[in-house]
Amino acid sequence: MSNIPIQEPHPLRRVLKYMGVAVVACLFIAGTALLVVWALKTITSKSAQSTDSLKVATPVKQVFASLVSKDAVASLGSDKYTTRPMASSDIYYKDGSHPYGVSVSTDFTQLYEPITPSTSDDTTAVNADVERLLAQYDMTAVDSPKPPSKSISYKSFANTTIICQIRTTTPAAESGLPRLHQLSCVDKTDISDRYARIEALLSVYATSAGTLKPELVSYTEESENDVSYTLLAITTDTSTKNLLFAKVGKTTEFLADLAEGDQSFNNGKYNITPEVKRKISDPKYNGFLLRQIAGIQ
Repeated sequence: MSNIPIQEPHPLRRVLKYMGVAVVACLFIAGTALLVVWALKTITSKSAQSTDSLKVATPVKQVFASLVSKDAVASLGSDKYTTRPMASSDIYYKDGSHPYGVSVSTDFTQLYEPITPSTSDDTTAVNADVERLLAQYDMTAVDSPKPPSKSISYKSFANTTIICQIRTTTPAAESGLPRLHQLSCVDKTDISDRYARIEALLSVYATSAGTLKPELVSYTEESENDVSYTLLAITTDTSTKNLLFAKVGKTTEFLADLAEGDQSFNNGKYNITPEVKRKISDPKYNGFLLRQIAGIQ
């Protein structure tokens, strides 16, 4: 048997071979690391989105229950205030896309009366406590419309779906009445619906009487069979109006401003001038407006 010498790989080939293995290993490690980072980011992002979604999607009923639970708002604690559930109340809110605010009725409301009347003003503390509590629902302070009375102040908080408001009523000192606080919440869809209804009625008013520049609009509606009426209580920078609209079937008409006219025509609620009485006596209203507006059976 002949002895054939074993050829050793060229040193350069060995280097290239090891370098290739190292490169492949590095690429594998880098790819794995990137995959892990991507997975962690995706999980974190989904978790954050899930948490945010829970905060934003929390029903108004649940937010309100949390807000008014016993001693949840420290400055309105049971050692200082008694609570009184209310059937309904108004929230005053100004949508950023409209130049005026609206009032919307809500069932989610609770009144706080001081156990011992005091002249000290705790409004700032109450507002701060409410703001801290609502922060857990991603609710932040938003602008409020001008209050309908000098004795009323309020602060509003909102997220993408809910509005909550702390309203403070401070009676004149000589009245002897205590300062009251009230917590209320409403779903934003109710606000959107209210604006849509008001805009439609203001268009009807503009057709017959001209345009208005309201600051605050309150809305009241009553119906019987196919007859209904709506009252828009409108505050402008110069006056207050109480616009009466009536609807039979699908046709809506502007009838009158029930704030106009001499106070001798006032029935305790509205100014029922002879012209107003003539209009609401139209047989097509079946006596509904006479009963509801003028109190005539």
